[in-house]
Amino acid sequence: MSNSKIDVDGRQLIITKTAFDDLIKLSGLTKKTINHLNTTINRNAGFTLVKELMKAISQRSGQNLSLLIDPDDRQVKRIVPEGQAEMGTGISATSMQEMMEYALNSSKKAVLTDTYVSDGGTKVTMNLKWDNPVNFGLRGEEISLGKQIKWDMYGLTSVSDFAERLICTNGMTAIRPGEEVYLNGESSPAEWYKQLFEDIINPNREFLNHYHDRVLEAMNTNLSVYEYNKVKSHLSSHFPNDDNRITRYLGDERWKNEYSKRAIELDKATVKQLQNCPTPVNSWGAINCMTDLASHKYGKGVSDWGRAATQRFAGKLLNRNWDANQQITNVPEFEVIPHVN
Repeated sequence: MSNSKIDVDGRQLIITKTAFDDLIKLSGLTKKTINHLNTTINRNAGFTLVKELMKAISQRSGQNLSLLIDPDDRQVKRIVPEGQAEMGTGISATSMQEMMEYALNSSKKAVLTDTYVSDGGTKVTMNLKWDNPVNFGLRGEEISLGKQIKWDMYGLTSVSDFAERLICTNGMTAIRPGEEVYLNGESSPAEWYKQLFEDIINPNREFLNHYHDRVLEAMNTNLSVYEYNKVKSHLSSHFPNDDNRITRYLGDERWKNEYSKRAIELDKATVKQLQNCPTPVNSWGAINCMTDLASHKYGKGVSDWGRAATQRFAGKLLNRNWDANQQITNVPEFEVIPHVN
């Protein structure tokens, strides 16, 4: 019926974002296509097409869908083809549990942290950390390496390298971009072992070099107004009771007066313009703010999901091509001479 409602035998139920994504994937469409149809034809055109496609697929293949519904809040958490709900297509929960237990029992230095269960228990995000400090060349910035594991009962399990800052146990700050490895029920246990455990015992020098370079660049770069707005909006949304701590890291925004003096209205500027506007807020300081709040419980009303999302955002931010480094400031100036035919 919409992005958040589904009709099940005449009953309207709330459908979660993950379940909606499941449905879109099964229909073979994209969210962009559905939104385009809703906008250009009528507000239900895209959803109607999804419904008709699912009917046609069902009639052609004789296959129904299974809905995983949380008995407490009556929300549809997942939508999968009938039979897959019982069997699953990814690594089974039992196999994943046995692998984690094996890794943890193999060495006291293997630690499982930041476990986050979602989507009715069909998804789990967790960090398997090798609790052995590594110095990668920056004073006071020792890190522990590990793997962030995203297990999906009905899909692939993704594994990514991460680095965790040890100063103030500030939490994960870097996931290596473009290096996710995907495992499923058809891959071998030997491959699971290598990706989940063996690699963190033998630190990847390439990853350490990558992390070192990203930290140095962040330390020597300030946020653009666009980047600052992204960080501030995220932190204000997820940590509403931590304004004082956020201000301690990001400052009190007095720098905006410099734009006002020049009659520049930042709230009316485009994204491209904001990306070209500097701030005095250090990028590494912004990342520290995010990881600090994500790994400590200062204020109330912060969900585990919000902390995990903030850690992921901090990792993406560290790997960002900073706006300030995309600008060329010493360009030549040329007089505009009107063209005459």
